[in-house]
Amino acid sequence: MDYRKAISWCLENDIKIYVEPIRQGKRPPVIIVVNFKGRIKKGKIEYAQQNNLVWDKINDIYNAYFDFYN
Repeated sequence: MDYRKAISWCLENDIKIYVEPIRQGKRPPVIIVVNFKGRIKKGKIEYAQQNNLVWDKINDIYNAYFDFYN
């Protein structure tokens, strides 16, 4: 599936997924945050910002929401 379609659908349906640094500093580790129609859920796994794994995981989450609701 094209991840852009899933992201677009999620954003149109008020589902946003983003990263949030866990502390201040230069390129600190981040966690993934899911805003599902105003309800915030913060992940527990820390990711390095420079690692593509965090962006792959975000795309996986967008796809999971798209698949679940369609």
